[in-house]
Amino acid sequence: MKLAILCGSVRMGRKSIHVANHLVNTFEANPAFDSVELLDLADYNLPMMQERRGQHPNLPAAAEKLGMTLESADALVVVTPEYNGSYPGVLKNALDYYLDEYRKKPVGIVSVSSGSMGGNLAHKELSVMFMRIGAFVSPSRLYVSEVGKMFEEDGKAVGERYLKASAKFADEFAWFTGAIIGASR
Repeated sequence: MKLAILCGSVRMGRKSIHVANHLVNTFEANPAFDSVELLDLADYNLPMMQERRGQHPNLPAAAEKLGMTLESADALVVVTPEYNGSYPGVLKNALDYYLDEYRKKPVGIVSVSSGSMGGNLAHKELSVMFMRIGAFVSPSRLYVSEVGKMFEEDGKAVGERYLKASAKFADEFAWFTGAIIGASR
């Protein structure tokens, strides 16, 4: 199975990239996945979406590149911080470029916050959005609360609570993805 991990923040000083990088390593160690690719929105510089992929007469090259990767992935994990009780506008903009790329695809959501709630509001809103467009949202959740305590400045994961929770999330998401893909064959 091919997994794409999307880091949904471009903010300066963001901590969600540490979570995304750690999850790449965690999923690479899981035998269920043949390949794991990090999609960092900071690398794409997407303009404001005017029309979806497949309908836009002159789709920006970055949007086509991201779309091709999303389309070829068997599953998607989105890592999102919580901004103002929701997920970031840059993530919403990026996700809106696509529709068919998510349909009937297993999606895992990881929410990140500096507070104690772990981005649960961002997680809820992103879950609703993905369910609305026909993706299969994993019931397994990973809330990364107090993210600054879970990682060192260089991005090394050190929080024991996070390490256990992320390993459990990866195992459960691998099972969920295998079940969805197996049922659709």
